[in-house]
Amino acid sequence: MADRAMPILDRAIKIARSSAYSGVPLQLYIARIRALTLLPEPRQTRGMDDAKKLIAEALIEARDKNLRGAQSEILIQSGQLAIQEREFANAEQAFKEAADTAGAPDLPTRESRGPDASFAALPGNE
Repeated sequence: MADRAMPILDRAIKIARSSAYSGVPLQLYIARIRALTLLPEPRQTRGMDDAKKLIAEALIEARDKNLRGAQSEILIQSGQLAIQEREFANAEQAFKEAADTAGAPDLPTRESRGPDASFAALPGNE
């Protein structure tokens, strides 16, 4: 299934890059990392290498933009990849950093005022 997801993700990333959007949404990178780590043989080895590169790039972007939720998710993916490669010390480090990042006191949270709070907050729905 991951091999079928790759062309769709690549197309979405290409569209995001060619649009006026300020960058590729990190969710697309995270989805691509997941797909790369799940590729079947014989593409699995290259997929793991590509995933490592994409993790490094996406993590830099998430840190630059101070997107702690994305940072945590990317670090979790990094830890899972390290486990697949039996690099347990690296996995532990990635998971610890993900937990520290997710638990940071300045991680933005959203206060809800009921089930329709998000909808009511949209412009034009005041």
